[in-house]
Amino acid sequence: MLDSVSCPAAARCTAVGESSTSDSGDFKMEVSDLKAGRWTARQLSNTTLDPGAPGLSSVSCAAPHVCSAVWTSFNTSGDFQDWGFASRGAAGGWHFQFTPSHFPTDTPRGLSCAPGGVCMMVGGKGDDEGRGGVSDVGSTLTWRGSGTSFAPVTAPPPPATVGGR
Repeated sequence: MLDSVSCPAAARCTAVGESSTSDSGDFKMEVSDLKAGRWTARQLSNTTLDPGAPGLSSVSCAAPHVCSAVWTSFNTSGDFQDWGFASRGAAGGWHFQFTPSHFPTDTPRGLSCAPGGVCMMVGGKGDDEGRGGVSDVGSTLTWRGSGTSFAPVTAPPPPATVGGR
């Protein structure tokens, strides 16, 4: 299943998601690239990530083959477990960044990277100190990165929310 696609140039796209190689539910991250009218799909190893069902979402490419995505992992019960960033440079190969342990309840939603490498990721804070959560009202989740290294940044709370009073 592919979750997100980014096309930084005509007929040059990268799509990301997850796929299963067996009936046992052994999920792996999937990356599909479009070049010269043909899609090429491959699975990424999840040996560096938490056990469970990892997947990629919200891909953004600043140039052909230069992409960042959000990775998420679910435990064997299907509960959200962890998340971080995955980045691929022009030379290829995906590199993974883990988020600190106090961020796992946050929910990443969207990622956008500009030519030149500045990326922004947004989502919802899951543990918002009584100001709501991802399915309620509260604060926004924002991270900024260079495409290879991301860090949280402060964003103003949305207007008319408990956190935005």
